[in-house]
Amino acid sequence: MKKVMTAPHIILGDRPLELPISKANKGFYVQILTKIDDQLRAMLSHHCKVLVFRVDLHLHNQSSDNQVMTTFIKRYRKRLQKGLGLSRVGYVWCREQDKANKHHYHLAVMVDGNKHQRAGKLISLIKYYWDELHIGKTSVLKKCYVIVRRDNEEAYQLAFGRICYLAKVYSKSPSQRNASANDYEGSRIKHKEAT
Repeated sequence: MKKVMTAPHIILGDRPLELPISKANKGFYVQILTKIDDQLRAMLSHHCKVLVFRVDLHLHNQSSDNQVMTTFIKRYRKRLQKGLGLSRVGYVWCREQDKANKHHYHLAVMVDGNKHQRAGKLISLIKYYWDELHIGKTSVLKKCYVIVRRDNEEAYQLAFGRICYLAKVYSKSPSQRNASANDYEGSRIKHKEAT
C-alpha cells in the first residue's frame, strides 16, 4: 500500500518542499514524490543546471499494461542520447484514468540544461515518436518547462511543484490495469559521488 501525503509540504532528504493543493484533496503518493525528487537531485549532481519539462500522452486504445510506454521511452531516450548527445535522460511517468474509457500518461523529462535551455525540440521529438507508434496524441501545458540550477532552491521548488502533479492520488485506479502493471515508473540515474 502506497503512503499518501495530504499535508501542504513534505521533507525529502533534507529539503522541505511545498505541495500544491491536490485534486479533490486526495493527496499525493509519497513514493512517486520521492522518485521525482531522487531523479531531479541525481541529475543535478551531474549537471549544474537541468531542464525539466512535462507533457501528457493520450492513447487511442485502452491497454491493461504499460508496454507502449516502455517501448516509447526506450526509443525516445535512445534518440536523445545518440542523436542529441545527451549522456543522461531522467524521467518519471505515471499512468492515470479518470472518467474517460482510456488511460493516459503524464511524463516529466530531465536533461542537461547546459545543452538544452528550451524544451521545444525535445517535445517535438516526443510528438514524433508517439505519433510514429500510432498510439495517440500529445498535449503540452503553456508553462511546461523550467531550468533548475544546482543551488537555486526557488527553481527546484518550482520544478518540483509542477511535476509533483504526477504523484496525485486522484485518477490512479488499480482496477483499470493488470495487477503487475505499475502506475508509475522512472529512470534510475545514480547520484554522482561528491569529490
